[in-house]
Amino acid sequence: CLVENFKGVKGWFAVDNFHIIRETGKSTTDVFEGLYNKNEVMDINGDGKKEIVSFRERDISSVIIYINNSFIIEGGPGYNYSIVDIDTNDGFKEIAVGDEGPSDDYTTRFYYYNGKEIVKMGTVGGILRYGIKIDGSGKLQASQRGGILQTWFYKKFYMLNSNHILEPIEQDLYDMNTKIKVKQRISL
Repeated sequence: CLVENFKGVKGWFAVDNFHIIRETGKSTTDVFEGLYNKNEVMDINGDGKKEIVSFRERDISSVIIYINNSFIIEGGPGYNYSIVDIDTNDGFKEIAVGDEGPSDDYTTRFYYYNGKEIVKMGTVGGILRYGIKIDGSGKLQASQRGGILQTWFYKKFYMLNSNHILEPIEQDLYDMNTKIKVKQRISL
């Protein structure tokens, strides 16, 4: 099982449920409720004040993100959540809510807090542990599912615009990474 490390270490780590339960004496339910109901206290909007950030699964089809006295309810189960920094120069940290989706159709929704409300920045393909790369430059790489000729995945790039919303960076070509045999002449 993969869960978020709430001790300040960035990223994800594998957890052996048996060892957690044995070492803490807690039930499986208590362990996972504790992980998903913890609060993060940090400055996520660059104003110098720490915010209280928490994440709850409302039901099987929606999640709630709380930041201070603001909250947002979004459809779709949130299987993991992380605080990330897409642009290390802008003072904001973003919240990424990953959804494994049906048939491993991974997506991640991004949000930021402007000091008053939680703003949805957009949805990309992939999840943080599979298919998304963030390097702090204001851009990110995601894994987008293609639908032409077959099921395939390609790298799609996004950048933060002036309103702190993710915009796709269009490419001339997308690498399908599939060997094919051309049987007829193709006009491009």
